Amino acid sequence: MASTEPTAEEVVAGPAVTGDLHGEMRRAARPFSRTTRVLAALVVLAAVFALGAWTHAAFGPASSPVPVRQAR
Repeated sequence: MASTEPTAEEVVAGPAVTGDLHGEMRRAARPFSRTTRVLAALVVLAAVFALGAWTHAAFGPASSPVPVRQAR
């Protein structure tokens, strides 16, 4: 049985892009989509918030207990 998979030589000898080369180069120049950038910004924001909370807990003033009012 003949294999339908191209050989390594055929892959290397063939064109890299069979469609729109300009569009393909434009997509390659933008490796990160807008969604990826938004998700990365949210991760950074969450990390900054967590770091701030940890810093406040580690170095902030010790909280004193709130005095309880006596019922009259």
